Amino acid sequence: MKIRECLLLFSLGLMIWISGTIYYAYAGHRVLETTPARYWVSFAISPIISGAFCILILRWRHVAQSNWAVAMLLLAIPGMVGEAVVLSNLGTFMPRIQEASGGRYGAFLFATLCRRSRHRRIRHASRRLGESKASSLGSHDISLVRTPLPERKRLNSLLRAPPSHGER
Repeated sequence: MKIRECLLLFSLGLMIWISGTIYYAYAGHRVLETTPARYWVSFAISPIISGAFCILILRWRHVAQSNWAVAMLLLAIPGMVGEAVVLSNLGTFMPRIQEASGGRYGAFLFATLCRRSRHRRIRHASRRLGESKASSLGSHDISLVRTPLPERKRLNSLLRAPPSHGER
């Protein structure tokens, strides 16, 4: 990727983080300090929306799929760094959220970042997985990946099979 594209993705990530932080500063208490059902629905939906939004950005910018991991990091790094600052000064940046809700907010952020990267890693591994590399994934089940059913069964059987005498 060109430097200009990297700077644009980083800037977009910064703008997304700023807008999300402003939203949670004013409306976060409605998500974090509400009924458990509302919190868990938001907890489940947020990573999906976030991931879809990032994929739309990458497709809009015509980023090659081989560069998606780097591009996703460029979108996510401003938020990761910024949220560390926000969480350490929650009362200053988000006065409407109680200090006790900081853990719930941190878990919310962590789930959003991890879910995106986990699905990206699994998709990436399934595309490049050869029989020689199958054992390196250990016991991970890649059945969630959108691969054809026969191929998915073959990959899962390779991952679950004990190593042969020639492998270690």
